[in-house]
Amino acid sequence: MESRFNYNPLNIERREIRLLTLLPPGTGPSPVKSTLVNCTLSHVSLDANPNYQALSYVWGNPAVTTPICVNGDIFLATLNLEAALRHLRKTDASSGVTLWADALCIDQSNNAEKNEQVALMGAIYRHAREVVIWLGQPASAAQNASSSHRLWAQLKGLGEFAAKSPLGLNFDHLVQVDGRAPSWLLELNLGLQELFSAISIGYSEQDTLLIEPLLRLLTQPWWSRIWVVQEASLAGMARVVWGQQEMYWGVLWAALGHIATWLQFQAIHLMGDEAQHKAFFLLERSQPCWVPIVGAWERVNRDDGVGDGTKVKLIDMLLQTSITSDSSATDPRDCIYGLLGMVEDADELGIKVDYEQSVEALYESVARALLRTQGLKMLQCCQFSPRHQDGSLPSWVPDWSSSLRQLLDGLRILLPSGVYNASGLYEARVARELERLKLQIEELRLEENKTSSPPPSHDSVLPNPTTAPTPTLSFPHPENPKILRIHAAHLDTILATGPAWEEANNVTDAHLRDMLWVSELEALTELQRPETVGLGQGVEETHVYTPTQQKEALWRTPVADRGLPRHTYIWLPRSTGTEAIGYDVLMGTFPMHVLSDEGKAMHYQRSRAYQKILRAFGRERRFFVTEKGYLGLGPDGVGVGDEVFVVVGVGTPFVLRRGGGGDDGCEEYKIVGEAYVHGIMDGEFMQTRPEIVEVDVC
Repeated sequence: MESRFNYNPLNIERREIRLLTLLPPGTGPSPVKSTLVNCTLSHVSLDANPNYQALSYVWGNPAVTTPICVNGDIFLATLNLEAALRHLRKTDASSGVTLWADALCIDQSNNAEKNEQVALMGAIYRHAREVVIWLGQPASAAQNASSSHRLWAQLKGLGEFAAKSPLGLNFDHLVQVDGRAPSWLLELNLGLQELFSAISIGYSEQDTLLIEPLLRLLTQPWWSRIWVVQEASLAGMARVVWGQQEMYWGVLWAALGHIATWLQFQAIHLMGDEAQHKAFFLLERSQPCWVPIVGAWERVNRDDGVGDGTKVKLIDMLLQTSITSDSSATDPRDCIYGLLGMVEDADELGIKVDYEQSVEALYESVARALLRTQGLKMLQCCQFSPRHQDGSLPSWVPDWSSSLRQLLDGLRILLPSGVYNASGLYEARVARELERLKLQIEELRLEENKTSSPPPSHDSVLPNPTTAPTPTLSFPHPENPKILRIHAAHLDTILATGPAWEEANNVTDAHLRDMLWVSELEALTELQRPETVGLGQGVEETHVYTPTQQKEALWRTPVADRGLPRHTYIWLPRSTGTEAIGYDVLMGTFPMHVLSDEGKAMHYQRSRAYQKILRAFGRERRFFVTEKGYLGLGPDGVGVGDEVFVVVGVGTPFVLRRGGGGDDGCEEYKIVGEAYVHGIMDGEFMQTRPEIVEVDVC
């Protein structure tokens, strides 16, 4: 069957949109089609403040459709859209229901109209009377079982209580809970404990564990659609519908936010049985599906931003939805366009909705804009994807359609100072000059009252600089706009790599795989080669690490020298040293037999905490050793012969791969990705005043 519906053009000057009115069953312009979903489509001006609901949903497979009736003609809708319309029609069968749904209300075959309407989508969802979040129909009748109803009731009760708590929707208060806490906080945590007990244990042998319906809820396709970030975030009022069950979005968000916080901070302290550990393991694995949406909604609706008082910018949302996220879009351009309606700097960046523009051209223009506003820190988002491998994108342009592994700096890439400072006192300041980027590089003197970056993670003492190098200038390549010219110091060449970290399917395998993966780093130390210093009889062999530093490298490198956070929004700060115990327990080298039962419990908690950090940074990464003996944690794609550079103005080192010589004799490289290299993350290498060279990144 073919769609016979034709659109009438919208009046752009009046900011017109289309609204559909769902008609009760058996009514409408074509009674003979009464078995179909029947609706009418009309034009209204947004400036007239129309009364409507906006639908937030997943299209589903566009090749699998079913007919509905629009203005008496046949329109082929995706199965999920038809199911949503049919359900919403049933909920108010006595009168029409006025809705905005993108697949119907925008002529998807008209790029010019799409450009205009997508640019209005922020206003469309912001002005809607209500946003209806359609999670879909259950895959089977199991959703209607008692366990699912009980789960929904528990989530609703938890969310309502959390939303009304004295601290509102701030999750920081969950981090430390003891007997001195106020009664409402103890009650909130008791509710969380009861929920997790029900998730992992169930109420009787006949009951299905609540973990099953919870995972079904949290892995619905809706959570992975990039547009839902904007749709849920901008809604004044939003209602979640999953089959026959409904809940206000703010309530569900509060419940899920507390669950995420519990998983991050409290789960490691529980000493439950195997079923409970399995439940936590499965929930943690599901987090990439739903945590980015929960976090993005919080990011948009919090007054204090990420702790620095800033408003929401495009880079905020790109990181929130891309890092370890399953967020996706049918059209890769929507990974950008789907966020523009809720960020404040779209005009400043010069990004406009244009579906005639290619994906590659869009991503490159976004990269140039972010280089201008964020500086070279933006390069930390560059991770070698298929678009980079086939040459579609320059390696200095992030591929936002591909989920990013956890950045080493995390969301602190948004702040002036990151977690690391491999570049030391060297800075790269970015400015506009004649429509081109200019990078000015200079070394700043330490002032008496200036605080330094986090202390080095080893026992060496570094001298302060006495003189500043002559400032140098760097421009994009004068002839090839696809090349970015940067300044960097060459550290070393990679000698060997270990296997990539692999995600396990169960708790037992996860523990074993983590232990075996970490042991691969120790195996690489056997390949370390000493440097030779001096001439003739004065030749000496030196190592880049002292014995103490070498021992530290073995436990700090797998977790990128990070520790558990002290509160919610400073996620995984630099290690305080206690993670060494977690490493020893994991590797079986700690004398547990000398501890009391309470001491053993505490040390097992530290081991689980260590593994939690390890899994955050190990995903899609592998260990490496350089020719001089540096140990590091690099991207999954790192290979023998790749080179490690410290890029001026960026807190983390980079692995670069030679791509041939340029026309002007400058070597060309591709960015493989950022890396943790033990012993240089606080500027130690740059204190030795290495040669700063020009590097062309293609």
